[in-house]
Amino acid sequence: MSRVLRILPDVSTFAVDDGFSYLEPDELAAELGSLVRVPLGSRTVRGWVIGEAADDREGLRPIRRVSGTLPVFGPRQLQTYQWLAHHYVAPLASILRAATPPNLPTRVPRPPQDRARGRTRREHVALLGEVRERLATAEGSMIVIAPTAVEVTAVAEGLRDVGEVVVVDPGASDREVTKAWSRVRLDDRLVVIGTGRIATWWVRGLSTAVLLDEGRRAHKERQTPTLHPRTILSHRARVEGLHFITTGLVPTVEVIATGVPAPGGRRLWPLVEVVDRTEEPPGRGVISERAKQAIHHAVRSGKSTFVFTQRRGYAPAFRCTSCRELRRCASCGSAATNAAICPRCGTPYERCRACGGRSFEPLGAAVGRVRDLLTNLLGDERVGDVGSGSPVVVGTERDLAATDPFHLAVVIDADRILLGHDFRAAEDGLRLLARVAGLVEPGSGNRMMVQTAVADHRAIVALRSGNAAAFLDAELMNRQEAGMPPAGDLIVIETRGEATLTPDDVDTLTGYGATAFGPRPSKTGTRWLIQGRDLGRAKTALRPIVRRLRDAGSHVRVDVDPLEL
Repeated sequence: MSRVLRILPDVSTFAVDDGFSYLEPDELAAELGSLVRVPLGSRTVRGWVIGEAADDREGLRPIRRVSGTLPVFGPRQLQTYQWLAHHYVAPLASILRAATPPNLPTRVPRPPQDRARGRTRREHVALLGEVRERLATAEGSMIVIAPTAVEVTAVAEGLRDVGEVVVVDPGASDREVTKAWSRVRLDDRLVVIGTGRIATWWVRGLSTAVLLDEGRRAHKERQTPTLHPRTILSHRARVEGLHFITTGLVPTVEVIATGVPAPGGRRLWPLVEVVDRTEEPPGRGVISERAKQAIHHAVRSGKSTFVFTQRRGYAPAFRCTSCRELRRCASCGSAATNAAICPRCGTPYERCRACGGRSFEPLGAAVGRVRDLLTNLLGDERVGDVGSGSPVVVGTERDLAATDPFHLAVVIDADRILLGHDFRAAEDGLRLLARVAGLVEPGSGNRMMVQTAVADHRAIVALRSGNAAAFLDAELMNRQEAGMPPAGDLIVIETRGEATLTPDDVDTLTGYGATAFGPRPSKTGTRWLIQGRDLGRAKTALRPIVRRLRDAGSHVRVDVDPLEL
């Protein structure tokens, strides 16, 4: 007798999330997770088997064929995918698509073999060397996720002696990705290395998941669903009983909130020298006299220098030319830009809060400006970009993963990093500065210099100490008091088109414990911020709202756990 299966069509809409009933012809053999072709309306589409259906209706349409011989997921993986679809307010099909290889896997599989479900273990370690020690004694297969393609390659080389490595290069062809996907489904005891795209993959005998530099923004998807491998692997760890390891000199507050302590008891990065810009008279320029002297000395001594500045497009911090205080928003306290109003809270910028002065000078500059200043100071032959071989190089965050260690690192403008317009600015800023410090080779006289006008800032204090544990504990308490993640939930909704959230929609979300802020104009349309201690029920209520807006022709972007507000 033919079975009735529940099939989820590969259509990015909430309307199909529960799947539809189809007959399985006797000549076909589908199982949970199988890729199939099914009729949908007047067309035939791809779909996934998500279960059996208790449906005895006559006239059910049959499955056309089973595609490939490897199921994409098992029951534990499907449980995670359904949770992710709810968490990210995304159609289930969009989550399953991320877990599916681009081409059809056609090799005959061995019997599926998940490892026995064990007790979830979590820990955070600072350095890759510590991860190597743990992987060397791990049982089963392992997933290692790096933020960028450059780091995937570097990590793969560093883990060759740990086990048999499968590298999933972000630039690989569909054929190569499908081949890698099939292999990790079939073979045991592999070390699978890639970017976040592999976080949802069903890996045979998976026992350990490692997320490198888990606080890096490069990990998070920008488009809906805005998946983050930390969220995916954390849930998989609970469901599948994995050992989940995160790394980074400064873990996120999200990791600390799970009860995993930050690495402590030792200094994690080299010496940091703070240059207090408020002690200098106005008009000294972007590079302080102390920094110039240090760079000159390094060049004369044959030592290398890395000068770090913000990536292009960042406005520098400014200080008052009368009293030397940093210019900050009178309402929210974030660093002021050269705009007329604060990007964070919309408050107009006025006179200096300390002395009422009207004249301000920048404390930082973009790469081109800094390079020109150093060229005038040292000469063309001594200043270049990362990789040029010059004794002094100027770079941004995107250069950190590809550069060799230096003897001296100089941060031009720490204030714009630490006093940004996001509630995570201090945490993200400390993490970035610690990465720069980590480029400094150990040795006498080697150090990082940080130029700042807020030398007593809690992140600067943590940076000087060489350890972020106390900073992160305090930051978690602040978030808990404010109801901000991880103590609360945030969702950003951006709409482009005539249809947007209505007062009734806002009332519906408010009834489930949410607070809605908006609408505010954005670069592409209208923006809303949804906040609450627990938005679980609000997310359920938001799904039909998003579906209605999309059906009305509006483009809707839902960003759960946003990195930027």
